[in-house]
Amino acid sequence: MKKILLVIVIFFGFLIRFYDVTRESVWFDEVFSILTAEKSLNEITQIVSHDAHPPLYFYLLHFWIKLFGDSIFSTRMLSVIIGTSLVLVTYLLASTLFGNSAGFLSALLIVINPFLIYFSQETRMYILASLFTALSILFFVKLLNNEKEKTKRIESYSFLYCLFAILSLWTHYYTVFAIVAENLFLVFYFKKYKSLIKRWISLQLIVIISFMLWFYNFLNQVQSVKEDYWISNISIMKIVDAISSFCTNHSFYGIWQFHTLFFVIVFFVSIIKLYKKFKVNTLLLLILFILPLFLPFFISLFFRPVYLERYLTPYSIIFLIIIAGGVSLIDNKKIKYGLFSGLMILNIISVLDLKTNFYKGPMAEVDKYVKLYSKNNDLFYHTSIHTFFPFLYYNKKIIDKIFLLSTKEIPFYNGKYLLKERSIKSKIDKISGRRIWFFYYPYQDDKNIDVKDFIKKHCKILLNKIFYYKTSWLYTELFLVEVID
Repeated sequence: MKKILLVIVIFFGFLIRFYDVTRESVWFDEVFSILTAEKSLNEITQIVSHDAHPPLYFYLLHFWIKLFGDSIFSTRMLSVIIGTSLVLVTYLLASTLFGNSAGFLSALLIVINPFLIYFSQETRMYILASLFTALSILFFVKLLNNEKEKTKRIESYSFLYCLFAILSLWTHYYTVFAIVAENLFLVFYFKKYKSLIKRWISLQLIVIISFMLWFYNFLNQVQSVKEDYWISNISIMKIVDAISSFCTNHSFYGIWQFHTLFFVIVFFVSIIKLYKKFKVNTLLLLILFILPLFLPFFISLFFRPVYLERYLTPYSIIFLIIIAGGVSLIDNKKIKYGLFSGLMILNIISVLDLKTNFYKGPMAEVDKYVKLYSKNNDLFYHTSIHTFFPFLYYNKKIIDKIFLLSTKEIPFYNGKYLLKERSIKSKIDKISGRRIWFFYYPYQDDKNIDVKDFIKKHCKILLNKIFYYKTSWLYTELFLVEVID
């Protein structure tokens, strides 16, 4: 019966991730993933080596696109499948740590968690990093539980831990904090797991050596990020926002504050409950949660801001397992199920918000509008990569008519190594009688080019429409003009 219930939960997890997977527009990060993955493996390596992430996800997406195409539906389905798999892995991890009841409640929380649903519907590497991290932690725990055995089982756990630790590192750099946390845990419990230390050192050496294949590129990426990166200044609110995102997929503001506070209160109560019965495993999860939350924060303070909620996606799972584990230990059934029902209701509210609002911008709507009124010889000028790349994705057949306006060098994090030289214009072509579409975005990449001034002096406006982001102050303003001078 438990297996049937688990299958139902996993299937529901798939349905909620699959439902409306193409509702949102494609946005810059997703287009970067798709355009990169469409290149050859050698070209992918070159492009990603100038980005800020490891290459594994792009390699995987490359083969996926070869099999299923590069549509929004196809590319996002890869994340849907990975996100659904994460439900099962979370169940296995929580069950191994705290028992089957905790595993089942963890699976339920993961299934309807808005933060994880969001990244299970996005063509990016965050949900894959979460899956590999959860698997590496699962086999780390199994190693701990079977440390004194000298059987094929311990060899299998060693191999699988090593495999998923390597895969996680090659997917996202923030997964290294899980490995650091595991090593710190073994330092604390050196005497308890003394018989495992030799094996553990060997496994860590294998993980390190495997990463050496990419290390030179990693150093170049570090240097590039050190010189220039887009993430803003860091403050303690970033940590608060990260925890709030784990609960609501929102920063800590408005009604989401109360939602988050409820989760956090249950989290602390859960720690107390779990510590009494599962001291060692509770401390392991606390290290796995606290270290990744704070270590990159201090790196951001003293190096360059690199702290972002979505980079911490793998550790949202730890947060939810602790909550589920603690609730599973409550003896009073009315309190237990009442509390868990409250958590699920709050999750449902967040998921309804996720499924009824738009977070990736209005570019699909913009594209439909342009297609309705455009003509064959129209040109398309963009003031920002945030409209340029999505529009390019939707209109690959007219790539030679789509331009990015910039007099400056494009930063590496803005897709510099995907841009073709002919796609960048330092000035607007002033051809009398020519129809031009201008895509104006408030975060203009190069303010030396004043599009609105050009329109005022040299053009007749045929159409003008603003497309707002539904959940922020951002917008895309569209002008269709005819050059008259």
